[in-house]
Amino acid sequence: MIPAIYLLDFENVNSQDFLDLSTLAAEDEIHIFYTDHCPKISLDLLNGLQARLCVHHISSGNQEVDMHIAGKLGYLICRYGNTRNYFIISNDKGYANLAETFVKEEDVTVTLQAYIGKIREKKEEPVIVTIPQKTQASIKTELNNRILSVFAQKYDSVTAGKVASTVVRNYGKKNSKQLIYRSLLKEMKKETGSLIYNDLKDQNLI
Repeated sequence: MIPAIYLLDFENVNSQDFLDLSTLAAEDEIHIFYTDHCPKISLDLLNGLQARLCVHHISSGNQEVDMHIAGKLGYLICRYGNTRNYFIISNDKGYANLAETFVKEEDVTVTLQAYIGKIREKKEEPVIVTIPQKTQASIKTELNNRILSVFAQKYDSVTAGKVASTVVRNYGKKNSKQLIYRSLLKEMKKETGSLIYNDLKDQNLI
């Protein structure tokens, strides 16, 4: 399973209704970016967190949060490449251009969404990054985001991420459906893997 790195724009998304950090795995990593203008980080928000936590305080002035997130994302991609799945957590659709650039130039998976884990109230679907001339990387990114959109409504974000990475990893390979089926059964309980595989087929995602 590919670990995930989350970059949270806490000035933009800070409600516990949209942030269930307990769903992150121990091998995941989350970076929280905040300024003096956004609410204090509640210890309740961090309850149950297993992932590695990095907190970044952005000074007031011309240093915008989005500039720091863009810089950190670039650094992380240079460091880890496609051995990680990257998530920008924000309601700011301006990050879509940033995600598109890295997807197109670095062949990595970058997803923009406004929640982590299960949403207590309103569901927010991930923004699907599209590129005018579809490359292999852009097709995989669209497939990844479609799967996250569908499965985040039924499962937590970690499970949805596992399903997406399994499908994308085997996309285009010979006997891809068989490979996906076996991987799902191996990574999850047999009953859950079989159910998810059938869901993928019903949604025309494989």
